[in-house]
Amino acid sequence: MAGLLLCFFLLSTLLAVASPSGLNSTLTYSGSYEIRINNKQWLNSADAFVVADGIRYGNNNSAIFSGQVPGVDSRLLLKSAQDRKGQDTLGDFRAMRYEYFAGETQVDMEIRVYDSMVVFSQTFPGGLNNPGVPDDRKVLTGFPAFQWDIVFGSYTADGFLTFSGELNGADAVSTGKWAPLYNASLPPDGINAAGPLCLFNTSSKDVIIISPLTKVMAVSPWHRQWKAGYPRYPITEGQSYWGLDRDLVSVPPGFKAEVILLYSPDGVGKALETWGKALRRYHGTSGVTPPATPFVDKLGYWTGKGSFFYNNTKELDVFNYEQIVLAVKMFADRHQVPLGSVELDDWWYESGITPDAVVTWDANKTSVPDGIRLLAEKLGVPLVLKCGWWSANTTYAEQNNGSYAFIIEGDYSLPMERRFWVDLFQNASEWNVTHVYMDGMATQYYGVTALQRQAGLADDWLRNITSAANETGITLTFSRAIPRMLIAAAQYPSVVQARVSAPYMDKDRTDQWKVGVTSALAGALGLAAFKDTFWSHVQEVDNPYGLNETYPGLQAAVATLSMGSVAIGDSVDPLDFVPPVSKCCRSDGVVLRPSKPATAIDKQIVQEAAHPGLDLGQVWTTVSTVATWTEISRTGVNVTEPYTVGIILAADTRPAGNNYSITPSALFPGVFQLWPELYIWNLAAGIEAVWQPFTDENPFTIPSECWVESATTPCIFYVSHELKLLFSEAGPTKVHLLGENKFVPLSPQRVLYVNLTLGVSLVLQGQPGENVKMTYYVGSDRRQSDVTISSDGRAVLELDVTTTAPLTSPPPVETTEMESTTGGRASALEAS
Repeated sequence: MAGLLLCFFLLSTLLAVASPSGLNSTLTYSGSYEIRINNKQWLNSADAFVVADGIRYGNNNSAIFSGQVPGVDSRLLLKSAQDRKGQDTLGDFRAMRYEYFAGETQVDMEIRVYDSMVVFSQTFPGGLNNPGVPDDRKVLTGFPAFQWDIVFGSYTADGFLTFSGELNGADAVSTGKWAPLYNASLPPDGINAAGPLCLFNTSSKDVIIISPLTKVMAVSPWHRQWKAGYPRYPITEGQSYWGLDRDLVSVPPGFKAEVILLYSPDGVGKALETWGKALRRYHGTSGVTPPATPFVDKLGYWTGKGSFFYNNTKELDVFNYEQIVLAVKMFADRHQVPLGSVELDDWWYESGITPDAVVTWDANKTSVPDGIRLLAEKLGVPLVLKCGWWSANTTYAEQNNGSYAFIIEGDYSLPMERRFWVDLFQNASEWNVTHVYMDGMATQYYGVTALQRQAGLADDWLRNITSAANETGITLTFSRAIPRMLIAAAQYPSVVQARVSAPYMDKDRTDQWKVGVTSALAGALGLAAFKDTFWSHVQEVDNPYGLNETYPGLQAAVATLSMGSVAIGDSVDPLDFVPPVSKCCRSDGVVLRPSKPATAIDKQIVQEAAHPGLDLGQVWTTVSTVATWTEISRTGVNVTEPYTVGIILAADTRPAGNNYSITPSALFPGVFQLWPELYIWNLAAGIEAVWQPFTDENPFTIPSECWVESATTPCIFYVSHELKLLFSEAGPTKVHLLGENKFVPLSPQRVLYVNLTLGVSLVLQGQPGENVKMTYYVGSDRRQSDVTISSDGRAVLELDVTTTAPLTSPPPVETTEMESTTGGRASALEAS
């Protein structure tokens, strides 16, 4: 963790607090501040501003409120400044509190500096009424505020990453060069883009992240730029602000909003992880285990957009969706497809002007004539129910003779009471519903303008939903959400997943699966990343989209490695439990997941920032960690430590011209530093077999076979370290665990722990009667052992590590083959 040098300038007195320095923050009595990384300036303060009663107030510390900069009508009066020490869930801090007055409106601004973080807060003791923004600014208040100018703007940061709009995969990601002085494109801003802004140095691993921390549904960024008037130079000036949304018309007394700035020396990926952990620690959710939910934990079936049966009942010649899902379950049972849940989409409830508009969240008698309760009993698996946005005609609203308070605006409405959600979810839980898919969240937010005009209302809306779900045992997916909603979800354990992709089977999209960057946002906030449904076969005859799925193996791999729901949307005819679907799961449908979502490597993000708009390929990484346990009998000491396998997915990488040379420290920072003897390997047909040492001195170049013109052939590589057995007659024995033939060969959902006492044994879990085969090397000898899971769902697999002579490291592995889902040789993905 970076240290901090904090300096307070109080009149003529300098108060300095220093620790091992990476992040340096300087604050003054007059309200100015700067952010330096390793003594290089990254950010310099601009003047704070507040709009109150239609008047623009600024503190004019650096006299920037003139000319083309944001206009100011009156001075923001600084009445007092006080420093203090304190401690909260983020750690020890030093703080400076500024008491300002915008006319009669008191505004308290505070800067708290931690070891590697700075938190900026703005509080309105008496509220803020009728601000009335008179110009084009996108925020009512500006704090923090950072100035770009040619005197101080050294721009040690030269790249940025941020998110905007509905989280539709690549569409939601914005990267570029951070050089606002030189007419570079600015990041998106406003309520649509109130996610984390990552500023990074492309030649180092230094990263700063700035985002809302509290009252996140009311805080946005605003980046303002204009020509500076230097005729000989292409110079611009401007500022970046974070503050209250411009459309707010009232802010209640005591309202407090906070923004966090975090520094990391470990690259973009680790910085996002650290930022997400800080948010969850601040809100008290960092140690909370997400509730179990079959929709995420087990193989599921999907009936929504992108699935074969969405708006398509003609194949089975049936009259309603109830018959369709029962037929799906019958075929699944017949072909031993272990479905753990079935999703019912917008066809199941009474809808309004569009299928997404909920009138009554109960069974549509045309689609589900027997009702949800009876359908659930017939299916015998938990249900996942979609909930769209609320119609103005909803039968629950008091305005429509219902029993609950709603706001109604145009075609939209919004439930105002927590008890509404409690009653709604309680009914659902009695129908064997375990998960609710909250879809169209951005549509709901933008459709009811009160959510954008009343400070705190949007946060209350999300809190009512999530706390009611927590009370009734329901888990939630946030879908078609804007970035600030995911940040808010970090406070709520009932939200376990977010959709991070564009819709599946969209005729205009061939990159729907590209979720490596949006998955990083979800994963940082403790959420599973859902890539939407997929087909597990190339062809689905008579599908309503007129399309084929060229690479079902890629879809299955992305669904598994993202840690979101693996939700197939096939027709009944090809419904079977073979690759690629069987490679995601145990025989009981439990998904064999990694330990965190697969996310884009830093090199991919940096290259995309340096070349905006140019797709340079997808390289993602994740890890799967299981425990090892060793009894040192001579000392009586038991040693428990993790055994980690690194996973690399490469797809759509370009041949010559984009040389993805990778090293373990770049791909897995901080993961393998205790194990220098690493190997990278694969067991795939269709590309050259790989087994070679993998160190920073021996990098690996992703082969060109991972790219196919106009298509996508993924490659999966694995990184692991040797297990050295000390108690062997022939001396130390080197063992390499390759695992089972799955996307995640050593998953925590399969391997409980590895026992290294006098040998190697794996304590496994699975479905009773399931046969599990594990491949491994003892020196250069490739071996396979298997075991059958017992009636209690456990088994111990003893590996044969006997040897009579010292063994060397393994030679290259032999390529294996297996039948693909379309016959013949498997693709590079479909064999391992």
